[in-house]
Amino acid sequence: MKRSLNILLLILLLASMPVMLVKGITIDGPYNFQGPQGGNVRFGSATVSTQINIVNALTHLNGLQFGGGINRGALGFEAQTGVNMTILAVNRYTIIYNVSTANPAPVLTYVHYNRNDNVPTGTNTDNVAYDPATDIATVTTTGDGVIVTLNYATASSLAIENYNAYLSILPLMMILLSLELKNRDLINSKLFIYMMIVAAGAFIVIAMRAAGF
Repeated sequence: MKRSLNILLLILLLASMPVMLVKGITIDGPYNFQGPQGGNVRFGSATVSTQINIVNALTHLNGLQFGGGINRGALGFEAQTGVNMTILAVNRYTIIYNVSTANPAPVLTYVHYNRNDNVPTGTNTDNVAYDPATDIATVTTTGDGVIVTLNYATASSLAIENYNAYLSILPLMMILLSLELKNRDLINSKLFIYMMIVAAGAFIVIAMRAAGF
């Protein structure tokens, strides 16, 4: 029993360790940058990125962590000339930002979210045009101080999210079941260790997914 508990503690320790450390570029918000489209993009909170480059005429930030959040993958933001785009929140299925401009006519902002390739719906927008080839959403708004929310969630994506949440508890269930079977001498030590290794592998995969890899 003592040996089983030691193995369990070792597995939990390995699962809780960071899977990978990546040196990132820290952008202390608020901070402006100007991309190819001519507008200004600002992050409302400190943001970390592993790499900044230009893809499809949008400034992309890889491995983006907004406000100390988890790794959201690669995101791209741009605004047309005369527009300030302030990123307020980057979540699993939503991006929220403020559009400020002195231009009375409709203006354009651009968003690419590589982990959400669904067509987003927009709040406080005149139009959202989505290009499936580039995964870029071109957002049209009118007015100053417009808070835009792009929602990428669909019924199927939410169902997958719930399914993944259910799968995440299976390794723990396997560990508890293995301990119970071993205590009752229903399995031998070799099978017990094998089940623990499988559970440890599952924990590592879950940790990697949670970290954004």
